[in-house]
Amino acid sequence: MPFNLRTSFSAYLIVLFSAICFVKVWGFRSVAIAQTSMSLLQVRCASSRISPSDGSMSVRSSQRNKASSKRRKSVSDETIISKRTAFLKSWLLHNENEFHSFSKDEADAIRESLLVWYRSNRRKLPWRGDEPPWGGSTIAFAAKASAVSSNKKQASLKEFFATSVVNLSATKRDEDVDAPDDHKKSFPVTAYGVWVSEIMLQQTRVEAVVPYWVRWMIRFPTVHDLALADEDAVNAHWAGLGFYRRARLLHSAAKYIVNDCNGALPENVQELLHLPGVGRYTASAIASIAFNVNVPVVDGNVCRVLARLRGIANNIKAPALKDNHGWDLAAQIVSAGDGSAPGEVNQAIMELGATYCAPGGTGLDENDPLKDFYFSTRIGREVLRAFDGNDLKQISELRYASSNAQQCSLCAHGGVAEVFDILEVELSKALESKASVSRENIASKCGHSSFPLSPPKLAKREEVLAVGALKWLGPNTMEPAWLLHRRPEKGLLAGQWEFPSVCVWTSETVKPKGKRKNSSDRVPIVSACVRRKALESLLRDVASTDKKFLDCWASAMSLKQCPVGEGPIEHIFSHVRHTMWIESVDLSQALSLSIMDGVQLACAGREMRWMTESQMKEVGVTSGVRKILKSLEQKNPKKRKNMVD
Repeated sequence: MPFNLRTSFSAYLIVLFSAICFVKVWGFRSVAIAQTSMSLLQVRCASSRISPSDGSMSVRSSQRNKASSKRRKSVSDETIISKRTAFLKSWLLHNENEFHSFSKDEADAIRESLLVWYRSNRRKLPWRGDEPPWGGSTIAFAAKASAVSSNKKQASLKEFFATSVVNLSATKRDEDVDAPDDHKKSFPVTAYGVWVSEIMLQQTRVEAVVPYWVRWMIRFPTVHDLALADEDAVNAHWAGLGFYRRARLLHSAAKYIVNDCNGALPENVQELLHLPGVGRYTASAIASIAFNVNVPVVDGNVCRVLARLRGIANNIKAPALKDNHGWDLAAQIVSAGDGSAPGEVNQAIMELGATYCAPGGTGLDENDPLKDFYFSTRIGREVLRAFDGNDLKQISELRYASSNAQQCSLCAHGGVAEVFDILEVELSKALESKASVSRENIASKCGHSSFPLSPPKLAKREEVLAVGALKWLGPNTMEPAWLLHRRPEKGLLAGQWEFPSVCVWTSETVKPKGKRKNSSDRVPIVSACVRRKALESLLRDVASTDKKFLDCWASAMSLKQCPVGEGPIEHIFSHVRHTMWIESVDLSQALSLSIMDGVQLACAGREMRWMTESQMKEVGVTSGVRKILKSLEQKNPKKRKNMVD
């Protein structure tokens, strides 16, 4: 088609006009849409108080405000948690001994509470001048502790808190000790009597000491009487009380007092320490109780009370507590107030440690004079607060820091973390139970029982003994005689009479292989042949020292040796366990009266003697000898009528 300029121009005008119309229509709509959007934005901005001109910035500002709010809330929560755990933190991270010290007001209040309680509730004891019957038993407290430690389910908690309150001044009659028939009155309070009681009370329960002390004071009423007594008489009145070295030292000290101190017991700690068998504890006890000297007394019971009062994470046998800083803490209580009655204060602390603050104590008993002062019960409640407040993360961090931090010298290394772990586990178990006891009381009790730490258990030494029981009963005698010999003057059961015996095996010569549930599991059964050869060797040595005994020896070896019972007898000491195989030989038919009469032998410098049971009572024999005699009686009950008590 030929190009037409007019036609082309007309077409151009049509297109241009159409374009202008399109722009006008859609432009108007775009403006309307924009205006509508702006109006909506103004309404939204007005509701949120944001300038419409800052639309993009307002979003960022809102995000910043939310983050700031979260930070403020986090800081606030951390502050609340820090306040809630401040007490625990101070204990977990302490590193100075001063942390455990008493304030003056606290020491004054504790001393006053102890004196009021002690004067109203103390046990009636003969060395305190009380009239019979005498108390001293802590059976009720031991039973209470046993109920808690037994592996019962929740019943143990219920039983513990449901146990009736024990009144020390009103113990049951069958737990009391009456005076002998020839002594129905009280004993005078004397320094000598206090001294004897303190020696007897070393590692021995009060209720066991009372009858021995009474018999001792009747037989040896003054230090002069004791100094003049012979060794056998002293041993006879100590027999059965254990730790016989104490009797020998008491006897030696009496001679020292009579010969070097004009018969008067020294009145201060420094001079008392010169007495045989008297250490810091005994000297301080005698000085404060008998002579009113203001000095503290620290034993295991006192250490337990101090550990619970001041949150000391250690065991009661730790030297830092028992021999060092514990004395400083006890002195703060004894010297508080006007410093009077130090003997009563010391006895009050010791008595509390044996009763309401015994290992099974709760710290909550209404008759416990220090129930408002225990650090241990508060620790339990603070850990409960941490549980309830879900503060476990921060507490866990503090516990970890504690295990790696340097702590005070009173607490064991890592002891604070160990106590906390024990408390956390015990509290978790207790809270899972359904006991009808308040959560706070449960927490207090768990905290209290977590102090002090348990001392390390040392395995007892094991010894297997071959024991020879040689008996002779003459035609005109009513009771048989037994061959006994004295133990060495030093060591276990020093100077005591016993049946001849030989150690045929000891654990000291054996290297342990692996762990065993019971130390007695590794004690071997020594053959009868080995045991009898060892006894033959011992008796041969005896025979070589006395011609009269040669006939005894020959007769003994010609007779059949009879093992007593189906197995050995066990006798346990504090640090050693004896497994005794008894070989019995009856020489009655082989020996004449002339041969036996007056025979006294010596073996390795140790006296040997034939004794009847009546004579054994006069010289005193150990519980181990009595146990062997009982075994022999069971073997021949018809021939045995008289038994050593």
